[in-house]
Amino acid sequence: MQGLLSERELVRLHHELVAPVAVHEIIRGHDTLDETARYALDVMIAEFDPDTALLCIALCAAHVADMHAGYLPVAGGLGFEASRIVHEYGPLWLANADRRLSPAHEGRVLDLLEHMPEDFEALADLIDALRGHLIETTDSAILCDILSQNARAFYDYLEEQNRMEMAAQPRPLRAADLEVHGNVITFPRPYRVH
Repeated sequence: MQGLLSERELVRLHHELVAPVAVHEIIRGHDTLDETARYALDVMIAEFDPDTALLCIALCAAHVADMHAGYLPVAGGLGFEASRIVHEYGPLWLANADRRLSPAHEGRVLDLLEHMPEDFEALADLIDALRGHLIETTDSAILCDILSQNARAFYDYLEEQNRMEMAAQPRPLRAADLEVHGNVITFPRPYRVH
């Protein structure tokens, strides 16, 4: 399961996620990034589940980075990080799409899910760093804005989910939480049995 994706698997990811193909066509000058295309890309990415969105953003970012890697070192860093994410998440995403995920994959899936917020944040930071070197009105700059905004939105969403999960978990009972009245110990509200 671990290892690099084949060229065929990368092509499949591009076509199943659609947005990376559109970004490739825009970057190469075969399509235009008009208002409709901007809106479609933004909505398409925003409607994915987080794991799919991360893969999609990474694939799109790799195309933008590749366009500028020859003269901007930060583009090389973005390309490297995008590739790492694609090759870490891609095999499990494809296995899930093909209904080949087994209980043996559970540990790897949980590990990736735990690190997903950090991966969104790292990707957004690198996209923003590249964006800072680009002329504001270029297609690359506009694509960076769309990708970064989506990456940050998913990061915020996952962080909020983590906070809600932590808040929902009962905290461990400590001796300081107990009230002693004579020989009767009163437990705090969440621990009382009714």
